[in-house]
Amino acid sequence: IYIINMGSVCSKGAAVADNQSSSAQNQASSSKGVAAGAAASGTKLFKMLIKKAGSIKKKAHTAFTREPPTEEYKERAISTIPARVRMFSGCKDTQTSADVQDVTSFGLPPVSEADKAGGACTNGILSTLEHTPDITFGDLLVKMRETLKERNYTQIPQLSTSNSVKLRDEKFSVWAPEKTGNHRAVLVGINYTGQAQGVLNGCVNDVKMMRDYIKSTGFTDDNIRVLADDIDLTRTPPTGSEIVKALAWLVKGAKKGDSLFFHYSGHGSQQKDDTGDEADGMDETLVPLDYAENGCITDDTLFQLMVAPLPTGASLTCVFDCCHSGTILDLPFLFSATEESCAALSNGEDLEMAQNPRFDMDTAKALVSGIASGVFNQVIKAKLKAGSAAGAVAGKAGSAGGGIQDTLAGLAGGLFDGDEQKAKKDATESPEW
Repeated sequence: IYIINMGSVCSKGAAVADNQSSSAQNQASSSKGVAAGAAASGTKLFKMLIKKAGSIKKKAHTAFTREPPTEEYKERAISTIPARVRMFSGCKDTQTSADVQDVTSFGLPPVSEADKAGGACTNGILSTLEHTPDITFGDLLVKMRETLKERNYTQIPQLSTSNSVKLRDEKFSVWAPEKTGNHRAVLVGINYTGQAQGVLNGCVNDVKMMRDYIKSTGFTDDNIRVLADDIDLTRTPPTGSEIVKALAWLVKGAKKGDSLFFHYSGHGSQQKDDTGDEADGMDETLVPLDYAENGCITDDTLFQLMVAPLPTGASLTCVFDCCHSGTILDLPFLFSATEESCAALSNGEDLEMAQNPRFDMDTAKALVSGIASGVFNQVIKAKLKAGSAAGAVAGKAGSAGGGIQDTLAGLAGGLFDGDEQKAKKDATESPEW
């Protein structure tokens, strides 16, 4: 079923509710409040950072090109985003992502005999790694594409990175090359169970299978946070506020050698870009469980939360199994597993990632610098002290309460500093949702 919503096609089976637009407007109002506080400071950097909030100009839906990035572009990308970021998505920004009714068709064991559903992207990756665990990024993309095409899926896997990657040389791993630091993972699966529309079947199963995979590589339960609408799996609901807080935990205190992993399986959508940074006029978004009340999480917010805070030498690997996710992290390098590009890799061509000509290095660098220097925290803490951040306090009210922008403000203001202990509560306690 494909239902048109806000000028976009929403997928994996159904649509996002029509009141997403009003939720987005509410978020915009909250953002404007923060922007007003920043403008009052009279600092040009504050104005640019808060107003743009991580909006990175990016390449939209371009064809595969064999022209490698320039050396100058590579150097600028590394200086702009010093961390090592690798992001898989199951489809282009313009495409929808599919559900799999029976994961055994991918050669994978089902979570249970009664429940065999899953996502095509997640199963494509895990099926390939099951049979070929020691594999390069290029071969993984080629085999993913072959696996999907053999089963009549038309979606085209994408890889986005923070620095140039030689696809036939670099081996895929959820670990940093040094494997010397800490490791953390956040896994989000949303079936939208009980909602009037948009219910999915395999997203929670995807999270269970991905958790088993990363544990097989050495990740431990103590360093994995799972958010899902399945009370038997987790006590943390995948609301916008909880996802934002989990992502903040993922990168908190990150340092050289750390291995960070994020997996999302659920709805992806698009909404009108209100910053003018998107060539197609649309922001890509994740659709949390409470999207109808509190809106979606935009690509700009994801960059602000996950990429901008990372230091040199930290490693972040992401898998987005959702629609419209091809460039959802707004990274400077892109590879699309089209027929042409896969044939080139299979023929032994030494391919690199293509540069993203619409990636705005200056805006990205300003955002990264602003977060590293604490400039955002200074602005919002000042607003808290002045009593003008009531929205941020509202974001603290409950796990399912408070909007995404309120939660971002609360994080910067230190309102969630005690949540580390809260997350370790006895699992026998009743969930807040």
